[in-house]
Amino acid sequence: MALTRLSGANAITGTIPSTNIANASLNSVTALPAAVPVGSLIKINTQSVTSGTPSSIESGAVFSSTYDNYIIVIRRINLSANGGLQFRIGASGGYVTSGNRWAGSGADAAGTSLVVGVANSSIMDLLGGTSASYHVNTTQDCLSGTIWVNNPFNSNRTSIHAEMSWENATDVDVHINNMAAHPNTDASYDRWTIFPSTGTFQATTHIDTYGVKV
Repeated sequence: MALTRLSGANAITGTIPSTNIANASLNSVTALPAAVPVGSLIKINTQSVTSGTPSSIESGAVFSSTYDNYIIVIRRINLSANGGLQFRIGASGGYVTSGNRWAGSGADAAGTSLVVGVANSSIMDLLGGTSASYHVNTTQDCLSGTIWVNNPFNSNRTSIHAEMSWENATDVDVHINNMAAHPNTDASYDRWTIFPSTGTFQATTHIDTYGVKV
């Protein structure tokens, strides 16, 4: 067995000469040994608005048989008008525009409860509504949120849970909403879309989709 002699400086610092490492640069590492744990969130897709004013953001085909559960993270957001924020899931043939069931439970800074739900809707309302009690301000990054989408691809019931916090456009108070939802049709879905109830997205907006690896 060959032995490598470390220089005095290497012995003191604990640095191994790069010539003795297969992947000398971390940028060159293509795989980790099976014994090394990896993160459970795998980024699949990022949708960004850095120019223009799209009326909606669509993920494309991001749900598949690879993962059962997904997390959508609204990392940055900028809207052109005060209003609600809405969500749909679908497949290549289109999005579900009827039979969506959703319920929201939230509150404002005054402690006023905001509880609402719809049994047959064209959308899933992430904020709980579009009136002055719910609508989000247009300030850059005044909303943050995550959306869990569970089992969208397996043709069984898809369950959705969203958590949103934002600055209200009317009183500039903080608001929060927890939404539960599902389409009333058991089908295989591979994509999502998010859109404001009025106005458009604008720069800078970033929305990430992650698969949950278990």
